Order: sequence, then structure tokens, then C-alpha cells
Amino acid sequence: MNIYKLGCAIALVLSWPPVQAQVFKCKSASGQVVYSDSPCPAGTAGQQLQRQRTFEEIQDERSQAWEAENRKRAKQRSEAAQEAAAKAQVSASQSAPDTAASKHKGYAQRLAERNAVTNSNLVPYHARVPSKRQRVEEAESPQVPESFPTNNRIHRCTGSVCDDWNGNRYSQDPSGSGFTSTDGKKCTAVFGEMRC
Repeated sequence: MNIYKLGCAIALVLSWPPVQAQVFKCKSASGQVVYSDSPCPAGTAGQQLQRQRTFEEIQDERSQAWEAENRKRAKQRSEAAQEAAAKAQVSASQSAPDTAASKHKGYAQRLAERNAVTNSNLVPYHARVPSKRQRVEEAESPQVPESFPTNNRIHRCTGSVCDDWNGNRYSQDPSGSGFTSTDGKKCTAVFGEMRC
């Protein structure tokens, strides 16, 4: 019940019209300037500085302030919408790749593709290192000479130079279209193997 009384009291206070005083500037018989909220006496000169506004004037002022606030918010919303549209357009233009630039492969991309092909054909480290049991079996088995592959399988690539298992070297052409062997033949790397 106390909340109800408090709410009614607050509503009553807020609905009370604002108090505005009328201010009069009066000059007394002795020449002094006196400010008062009542009109000047009949024998003195004076003027009204501030008069009490009517209810209609107060309502007009409030409605003008309300309209100005609405215009301000509408302007802010339209500016925010324009800014969001501009950001979306910029991000869309940045995300769309340039067709001419996307067709051209740079050196780094070609090198990465070549290394990916080469690395896919290499044996992983854990497969190359024998276990303890394999080493014991190899020690007990008769020694067979190790044979290297006779084809031009790529062994290693560093930068723009590749080596195969036979000891041949291949350097990448400046155009990036293929390789040149040490004896001057044009070669291409196909599935980790040099074909000249």
C-alpha cells in the first residue's frame, strides 16, 4: 500500500505545472533600482522583465522541442544507415577478388604448389627411422647393397633448384613454366617426378 501512495505522490508532483515568477524592474522615489515579483507601485517608474508564460506557450515550446528531438533522431538513423551501407559496399568490393590478379600465380604460390607435390611423395620421418627391432633384424640379416631408384624421382627442392635421386639438378625457369636440367633439357615436374 505504501508503494501505491508513493506512486500517487510522485505522479501528483510531476503533473504540477512549473512555477515561473514574473519579474519587474522598478525605480523607487530615491532612484534605487528594485526587482520585485509584483507590479511596480503607482508612483514609481518600472517595466516588466519577464512575464509568466501562458499554458499554450508552454505547450508550443514543448511540442517544438519534441519535434526537434524527433528530427535529430531521424537524422542520426539515416546517417547510421548510410554509413552501414557504405561499409557493406567497401567490404563487398574488398572481398571480391580481381579476376586478372587471381589468374596470375606469383612465385610464392607456384613454389608452394611445387613443394606440396614434392612433399606428398616423400616418405615421412617416422617411416625412415627404423625401430629397435628393425635395427636388430637388419644387423642379423645379410647385407644387401642399397639400390637407388633409377628414375628421375625428385629427392629434394630448395628454393628454385630441385635434385633427383640420380644426382641430377633441375633449376626453375624464370617464367615459372617448368625446369631446365643441367644438360639443358626442358623438364616438367609431374607427380614428384621430372619428365624431360
